[in-house]
Amino acid sequence: MREQKRLRWLVLISFFSMFVIGSVSIGWAQQYPNKPITFQVHSAAGGSTDVGMRLLFATAEKIIGQPMPVTNKPGAGGVLAATTLMRARPDGYFLGSWISPTNAVLMLDPERKVGFGPSDFTYIANHVYDPNVICVKSDSPFKTLGDLIKAAKEQPGKISMGVTAKLGDDHLLAIDLQRRAGVKFNIISMDSSAPLRAAVLGGHVQIYVGNQGDTQPTVKEGLFRYLAFADTKRSPQFKNVPTMTELGYPLVGASARGIAGPKGIPKEVVAILEAAIKKATEDPEHIEKMEKMGLPIEFLGSKEYMEFLA
Repeated sequence: MREQKRLRWLVLISFFSMFVIGSVSIGWAQQYPNKPITFQVHSAAGGSTDVGMRLLFATAEKIIGQPMPVTNKPGAGGVLAATTLMRARPDGYFLGSWISPTNAVLMLDPERKVGFGPSDFTYIANHVYDPNVICVKSDSPFKTLGDLIKAAKEQPGKISMGVTAKLGDDHLLAIDLQRRAGVKFNIISMDSSAPLRAAVLGGHVQIYVGNQGDTQPTVKEGLFRYLAFADTKRSPQFKNVPTMTELGYPLVGASARGIAGPKGIPKEVVAILEAAIKKATEDPEHIEKMEKMGLPIEFLGSKEYMEFLA
């Protein structure tokens, strides 16, 4: 009899605890957000990730009803920003950029020993899928990708090819192109797109390997010229530029840019953020601004984004 009473009390206490925790969680979600939400970009100001995220959150903050200031924390190829993000309070008030494949490479590289893994973060949504491009200064002697490959075979290791981050998506593309074409470039890694742009325009680097968003404004100014896109189809804005697959090098590369937070953000808060970001990506003014910057929007909700990253 005594055991039955004890069991009954345990069941009642467990039920009451679940009710209280559930009520607190729902109440928190109903109050969220009640203060500014800080968003951290892993790279320096002025790059395509930074520009795209600033455009997104300028729209999203009107939807969510709180300021969403953007800060920059470049360094160590994204390790500093990811470590800061991992250590933040999981309350939905500190979010950060999450870049694929760059972040995956950081975690897989045995030399880095970064101290974080995929399960240390909450994945909220993807915003942009920005294809890789190969381009040159507008007066470059390389008129086609074929010209570039031919010259690289004649001058092994002499042609300088700049990338915007060590072991980022553009660096991986450059390495893979070398392998498939049987050539050797002098690959130079920069901290971000801004110094690489300056190096190419100044004649210090011959080839720019980056993303459409990094380069479209400079191409539109007539200062850069595209040789190829590393995408599954031709760009709607540049239909005369072939894909690398068309040219005999079946390479597809891109920077998928999303939003993440530390592990443990309540699912109710994730749902609020996801809904606000989705609505922002559907805003006509936001779409127009992103198209102007050459940043293709590709929204993925939390579940789809986690599947994509996996």
